[in-house]
Amino acid sequence: MANEQDLYSFLSMCELFDEVKEKCVAASNAMVSVCAQAEENKDASINLSKLADKRGQMIRFLESLQIKILEASQKEWETNRENQICAQRMDHFNRGVIRWSLEMENLESLLQAKLEEQKTQTRAELSQAFKKSKQHKGYDLNNIR
Repeated sequence: MANEQDLYSFLSMCELFDEVKEKCVAASNAMVSVCAQAEENKDASINLSKLADKRGQMIRFLESLQIKILEASQKEWETNRENQICAQRMDHFNRGVIRWSLEMENLESLLQAKLEEQKTQTRAELSQAFKKSKQHKGYDLNNIR
């Protein structure tokens, strides 16, 4: 039987999930804005890789925490009150997970579009630079003394 102590740890896990979930969305938004400012910011790739690592860690943490929360919610609670609190919190938790999943899906597709745009721009710039380097300058580079 799960008691009041178990309920407190269950509620604190739910609280932690909400906090990390918000940080995860903030990191994704930051990645999107870094992509948008890439022309001005020359260190965009460094910022993006740091943010991507941070975001990846948070997503993995949330997935493992979600499993623990779901397992904890399956316990048989000692009192009717504890059972009610758990059921209400799970309802809130499930709605939060759905909202987070949708938000992350939208940010993911936006981020993919921004990254693709950045790749295309980089390819075009590299191609242009390569063409310019191959243009004839009017003198023979192999015959300069």
